[in-house]
Amino acid sequence: MTAAQSLKIYETLNKHFNNSEDAKLVVEQIKQIVEEKINSKKDILLTKDDKIELLNRIDSNFKWQIGVMITLFGIVIGLLIKLVS
Repeated sequence: MTAAQSLKIYETLNKHFNNSEDAKLVVEQIKQIVEEKINSKKDILLTKDDKIELLNRIDSNFKWQIGVMITLFGIVIGLLIKLVS
């Protein structure tokens, strides 16, 4: 949660409770809940580094697959030429 979000929640709760201490307490509890949720989901969230690593893996696998396909295509063309001649 950003500081601006925390401040907005604090201002809203302060108006509702007419007590800044209660508003601060609720904001802190909300922050704690949000942080716990984020930490519990950290293992399944994709980070920027994870994304770069994943793209690099896909790129290297794709290059390998293209090489195999070109080789197979060459073999098939060679066999066709051999059969025709």
